[in-house]
Amino acid sequence: MEKKGIVTLAKFNREWTGKFGIMYDHDIVFENGDKGTYSSKSMTQDKFVLGQEAEYTIDDSNPQFPSKIKPVNTFQQNSRDNENPKRQESIQRQTALKIASECVDINKHGIDSLFAVADKFAAWLDGKQEPVVQTPQQPTEIDTTKAVPEDKLPF
Repeated sequence: MEKKGIVTLAKFNREWTGKFGIMYDHDIVFENGDKGTYSSKSMTQDKFVLGQEAEYTIDDSNPQFPSKIKPVNTFQQNSRDNENPKRQESIQRQTALKIASECVDINKHGIDSLFAVADKFAAWLDGKQEPVVQTPQQPTEIDTTKAVPEDKLPF
C-alpha cells in the first residue's frame, strides 16, 4: 500500500553484500509512526530526506524482521518530446531516408537520387504532397514476333 509521510529519522545502519553487490541499510522513521529499513545501493541515499515528505510502501508481513520500506517511483516520461515539431520532423526525415534506401540502389543511381526520393517520401509524410500512383499499362496486343521457339525454352 502506498503511503505518504514526513521523514523524522533517516540514519545509516549497516552495510552488507547481496546478490546485487554491496547494499546499505538505513533506518527510516516517519511522523505517522511507520518505521523500517530501506536498502540502498548508496551509503548516502537521497530517497528519504529528514524533514521532507516522501511517498513509500511498507512491507511488515514478516514480524521476525524489521519492516521493509521502499520509495514509490514517481518517474513520469515527458510526453512533450512528442509535441516538439523539430523532433517530429527529424523522425519523419529518418523514416523517409530509410524507406528511400530500400527503394534506390545508390551504386547504380547515386546518392542524389536517394535524397530526391527521400525528400518525396518526407513531403508525403508531412502532408505537403499527394502520393503519385502509377498504374502499370497493360499491353493491348501480344507481340508474337519476339516469341521464343519451344526448343529454346530456358528450363
